[in-house]
Amino acid sequence: MLDFPIYVVTAGHLTDRHLHLKNVADKYNLTFEFIESFDPKDLEDLPELRAKFGKNLPINSISCFLKHFEAQRRLVASDNDFCMILEDDIVFLEDSLEIRLSSVLSQIPDLKEKWLIFLGGADNKLDSHFFLEANPSLLLEAQMTTAEAYLVSRESCIERLKWFEEANLIDNALDHLITRLDEELDIQHFRPVCALATQGSITGKFETTLDASRGKHSRIYLHVKYLLNRFRRQSFPRFVASIRIAFGAFK
Repeated sequence: MLDFPIYVVTAGHLTDRHLHLKNVADKYNLTFEFIESFDPKDLEDLPELRAKFGKNLPINSISCFLKHFEAQRRLVASDNDFCMILEDDIVFLEDSLEIRLSSVLSQIPDLKEKWLIFLGGADNKLDSHFFLEANPSLLLEAQMTTAEAYLVSRESCIERLKWFEEANLIDNALDHLITRLDEELDIQHFRPVCALATQGSITGKFETTLDASRGKHSRIYLHVKYLLNRFRRQSFPRFVASIRIAFGAFK
């Protein structure tokens, strides 16, 4: 079993996702620690905390932000150098997860102290460099786009928590905020050549709890859209690149 803490951001009432997480834990022999504090209903009793966020930021987004930062706080309070943070709609893409993760982890000693490794984004548009590498686990520098699955270093969490405790207004959703904040804090972002995970709320496996525009569509629509995006943004460009490499177009 992979020996580092794995925190899962979730809410107590999402029983379908909890059953899914149990199956994921059993399949991959993982141990999860759930982050269930800071549910939207609990924030009504924390007006001073709510005041740190912009008035236009939805309560569910605030809850998600606080849960992710609670996971980082728990890492800092532990004796561990890094952790994995997952959202409760996480869907891993392959059975050989431990092999892929071990390959990713083997590259951590070569990174600077402050880093984040994004493991998701299976339907993201990628730079052409991602299609020219044969090793699916090789880490390339690229920003996180969503927050379904990522590894994060202790030092980077210390920097973010320090920023959070200061008088800074938070007016962006978690993924956008971390991308902007980490640039300011000189925290490098990486992602493997091939994603290890995606979001169940993007694939249509679960109803979304954060994205109102996505919630307007059926799960079948979302699933088809995900497959098309994954094909046109990653699978097809990667296939074309492999053909060009085979015919010597790249040295």
